Amino acid sequence: MSFAATTGKLLALMAVFVLAGIPLVAYLWETLNGVLALEVEATRLLIAAPVLLLLIGLLWLMARRLRRLTETQNTNS
Repeated sequence: MSFAATTGKLLALMAVFVLAGIPLVAYLWETLNGVLALEVEATRLLIAAPVLLLLIGLLWLMARRLRRLTETQNTNS
């Protein structure tokens, strides 16, 4: 029973983080594509820095929550 609840929480958590992270990755990908094509826009680069920090923070939160979720699963079994 706890395995199903943990699996459900894990899937829901990953879905939320993927849906939140897709626009961030897409913006950074498009910015990198423009930089590599030598079509640099200053405002795009200025926006990309906080977006990158936001993505890193989102990944850090996801890793932290997944670690906590797996630790509680290991202590219960």
